[in-house]
Amino acid sequence: MTVTFNSSGGSAPNPSSKAFTYGSLPSVSKAGFKFDGWFTAATGGTKVESTTQVTNGSNHTLFAHWTAISITLTFNANGGGAPSPASKAVTNGSAYGTLPAVSKTGFRFDGWFTAATGGTKVEQATKVTNAGNHTLYAHWTAVPVVPVPPLDPRPKTISIGDTGPGGGIVFSIEGGRFLECSSGEIGSKVTWSEAEKAVRNFRGGGKTDWRLPTKNEMDLLYNNLHIRKQGGFKFNSTDAYWSSSEFYAFCFGNGVDVTAASRAVQFWVRAVRNC
Repeated sequence: MTVTFNSSGGSAPNPSSKAFTYGSLPSVSKAGFKFDGWFTAATGGTKVESTTQVTNGSNHTLFAHWTAISITLTFNANGGGAPSPASKAVTNGSAYGTLPAVSKTGFRFDGWFTAATGGTKVEQATKVTNAGNHTLYAHWTAVPVVPVPPLDPRPKTISIGDTGPGGGIVFSIEGGRFLECSSGEIGSKVTWSEAEKAVRNFRGGGKTDWRLPTKNEMDLLYNNLHIRKQGGFKFNSTDAYWSSSEFYAFCFGNGVDVTAASRAVQFWVRAVRNC
């Protein structure tokens, strides 16, 4: 704005006119932004300095312009694997943008939060409202461990003479089941009651279900193992093995049943179990 002086018949004024400038302008601040100065429009316009000459003769408004300051955002995995990137630049008022993926064994990733515990969840579209450098923290939820059932200890394919899961010798196979006998004698010659107790206490292969063989199973032991020279059974004419009946034993020397003459008779012991 220029003011011209008219002396109305008097001497010539000196100066004859005067231009007015804006003079001292106020200072302002905004968190997370740098003040760029005063302008004649909210967007665009012309910058006005204290020395700028006033050219608008009407009441008017000057507008502050701002530039967002770059903020360093750091990611804390909170016990998880290292994030990539470990940090990035964001600006106040803008969206956070792409956030890194992280993992932690045995846990589900719940997202990024403004605090290690609690806080507010931050998504890619979340606007930055913290004007200073700050950190986002990964949050986790433990995933329940589902127990894995133990593997079936039985071999997928089995043959007569193979080693069974109890460390014994397989002597009978029928359908998907089989029988195994202990690979050697259990102790020395004993009476039937001692034999029955010995097999109950036998823990071959860590198994607890060993028992004395039935008369039919004695025949299977003889035909499927002993005849094939397997099993290592004693086969002298005076040697016999107890069956599950206290009155009968079996002699591998001739493949026949032996009737116990009394409860004091002592024979060898082999244990069997179902698999």
